Amino acid sequence: METRQCNTCRVVKDLTSEFFPQEVNDRGYTYLRKKCVVCRLREDNIRRRSKPYIYRFIDEDNNIVYIGKTFQLTRRLPRHFNEKPMKWKQEFTGTIEVSLMNSEADMHIMEMYLINIHKPIYNDKDKSPSDLPTFSLQEPIFESHKEIKNGKW
Repeated sequence: METRQCNTCRVVKDLTSEFFPQEVNDRGYTYLRKKCVVCRLREDNIRRRSKPYIYRFIDEDNNIVYIGKTFQLTRRLPRHFNEKPMKWKQEFTGTIEVSLMNSEADMHIMEMYLINIHKPIYNDKDKSPSDLPTFSLQEPIFESHKEIKNGKW
């Protein structure tokens, strides 16, 4: 029997539909999943339990300097300051505000929209392409989440 290694858990399992189901893409090609069923279910459960958030960093002068999105708010925000922080984050003094979105799609669209409207100085330029169609959305209501002084979480 053939075996295959799951790309997530790295466990070698039998190459059967029980562990690696076959799927058909839009072009009609049949392919085997790279993740085992157990890992896919685990990821789906984590995603279902998590809520989509938009957050923004506002400096002392009340300028929006960064806009981001996350499913795991309590894990993501400290990572901005603890894991390889950029120089501006080490010196950041201001407020982080968050807003809960209704769905994952709303989160992605709202992040791109807010970056395109406010053009924060520390967001990547590729997230606000100039050729986006013009439309307007009602901005979400943000709540103050945490005060940051000199990049200290």
